[in-house]
Amino acid sequence: MSKRKEYEADGDHIEQNISLSGNAQIFGDVIGQVINVIKNPAEWPDAVFHFLSNHRYILIGIAILEICLWAVFFRYVNAYLISWWVWLAAAVLLLIAVWSGYTFMRYGRSRIRLFMAIITSVAFITLLGQQVWAITNPTTFDEQLFGIVVAEIGDGGGAARSDRSREITNQIYERLCDDIRIRYSKDQDADPCLQEPTPPNNRRFAVKRIGVVTNTDEAQKRGKALNADIIIWGQMLTSEEGVITVRFEVLDTLDQAVNPNFPIVMPVTSSSTELLTSVGEKDLSDVTQLKEFTAQQSLLISSSVLGLLAFLERDFPEAVEQLESITSNVEANPLLNIPDKGLSLLYFYLARAYHHLGNIDTGNSRLEQAKMLNPNEPAVYISLGLGYGSLGEFEKREQEFVEATRLLNNYLFIHTDDPTALYDRGLVNEIRQNYANAAHDYKRALEFKPDFYIGYIQLGLMTYETDGLEPALAWFKKGIQLAEESGTNPAWIYQRMAGVYNRAGQYAQAKEAYEKGIELSPQVDRMYLPYAQFMEKQDDIPTARAAYEKMAEVSHIQGWAYQKLAEFYYRHDFLRESESAYQIAINAQPEDPLLYAGLAITYLGLEQDTEALEAFDKAVALNTVLKIPYVYDTYAYTLFGQQKYQQAAKMYEQSLEQNQINYPALMNLGQTYEALGQTEKARELYILIISLVDKFSEDQVNAAKERLNRLPSP
Repeated sequence: MSKRKEYEADGDHIEQNISLSGNAQIFGDVIGQVINVIKNPAEWPDAVFHFLSNHRYILIGIAILEICLWAVFFRYVNAYLISWWVWLAAAVLLLIAVWSGYTFMRYGRSRIRLFMAIITSVAFITLLGQQVWAITNPTTFDEQLFGIVVAEIGDGGGAARSDRSREITNQIYERLCDDIRIRYSKDQDADPCLQEPTPPNNRRFAVKRIGVVTNTDEAQKRGKALNADIIIWGQMLTSEEGVITVRFEVLDTLDQAVNPNFPIVMPVTSSSTELLTSVGEKDLSDVTQLKEFTAQQSLLISSSVLGLLAFLERDFPEAVEQLESITSNVEANPLLNIPDKGLSLLYFYLARAYHHLGNIDTGNSRLEQAKMLNPNEPAVYISLGLGYGSLGEFEKREQEFVEATRLLNNYLFIHTDDPTALYDRGLVNEIRQNYANAAHDYKRALEFKPDFYIGYIQLGLMTYETDGLEPALAWFKKGIQLAEESGTNPAWIYQRMAGVYNRAGQYAQAKEAYEKGIELSPQVDRMYLPYAQFMEKQDDIPTARAAYEKMAEVSHIQGWAYQKLAEFYYRHDFLRESESAYQIAINAQPEDPLLYAGLAITYLGLEQDTEALEAFDKAVALNTVLKIPYVYDTYAYTLFGQQKYQQAAKMYEQSLEQNQINYPALMNLGQTYEALGQTEKARELYILIISLVDKFSEDQVNAAKERLNRLPSP
């Protein structure tokens, strides 16, 4: 019995050896055949034909798969900067995986073939999945950062990348990074072009590079996916003349400045500024000429972006300086050209920056230029109307609003589902107190764009005007619900809802809503300001002070934030604290004349007259470009109090050059002329005030009449 078992075992062993030897013989024959073919080139055609004939179907399948992989790669390589090694690795892995699976099924279920098929398939799927994940889930900018995206400039009609286009993109990117570092970054950790994200508290801006963008819809889609505020993209067209086109898509057009006289206005016909650069006879294949030429263009691009950045960051003096510089650069270099719509949009933002600084006349003059360049843009007319309203010219305001409405109606007749146009028309109706029509437009905007959260805010405000508190709260709460469901922060809605509670006299609910907004966005400075103002009006000065101070602490715009804090301190006689806050604001924005004017007034309260006059002189010296009337008015008032009438008159005259419908300046200049003994000049001013009965209140006109009657007869 034992011998039989031993014999069977030996037989199994012999069979196994025979089987292994057979496989080895097969592989050996194959290798031998391959070596034999290599050694005999005459057999190559027959061998190739034999191989292709035996495996034609799988080879056709592999070819189709590789072609599809190749087509997908070349479709997205420029858009998402996919590396060549990724495509080559994927192509090789796909080939090995398919061939291993095929031979496993056809020639024998070898563990080696199965192992190779599984490993390469997993590697291929992983590599492909990583690329798809990187494309569909890009790293986004932090909400506290101002994000700027620089896309690769495309070369030619196919929008591919080339050495020339890379050179242009590199210069644009590097110039922009350098300019932001110089103006805003305090240390290396705050470098806006660091590839690795840094905590928001150490960094205000970030610049990110992406692949080629070919059209405005794609630019907006990719920019918003990255949570960017501005995206820069363009194309180089190779032709006899040669043209480089660079565009700026302004994705965050919401005017974040806290100024109720100038609400949010969104450009309807254009959200991009387009720069066309004609190359002419220059040879862009010459690297030296390309660098020299692109450097000129990069200066213009950098000024444009920094100007828009400053505007959206509420640094209006900086916005004016940068945007004004663009005009002189274009005039000085005939090769740089901005199309009418693009230049009109820059004038639009420049004008609104002037408006926020109180220089209404200059702002309106820029808007008139914008109107000439793009007469079909409703946002220009709306902003002009707001400017005329601030000047008390209500007839002109109405004319601008009527024209804006006509343009919006014409635009919406074709673009019926445009939420931006519907929003702007709703805004015009709201300002004109056509609340029902405004609510109708805001509702339609939400129908076409349910995540248009500002629509819920405005609709809630309009519903309060037409139907009262409870229906308004229903819209606010619906916006909050949608925000929470989509992962959006509803803090802004809570803030506006708090304002409605405040107007309705429900102060406890208003306080609770303000605090909820702050809880949801504790690092957003604009959450604290209305709460601080609300508590100040409630005479809760300690709470208001804490809110102002917290706003200044978290704000990235220290010039603005500490100015607001300094003004609060001054109103409540914390004069030393006010002085310190103004000094911090000036250190952050040393070119802002309003800050020096505020500091001067604080010095007067501290009875430091010498320091006050020095600060006023600095404010006036800085005001030569902005020409803000308030700076001249406050200095003139101080000089008048010190009986320096000649100097006071000069300041009032400069103020009236910027804004002729300025009652305090007109009245005070009249009294200054009286003090100088120039009664005829005073008489002319009082008569002018009386003639502008439609601009000034009855009490103001009567005060002018009283001053006029006191003058001696001519």
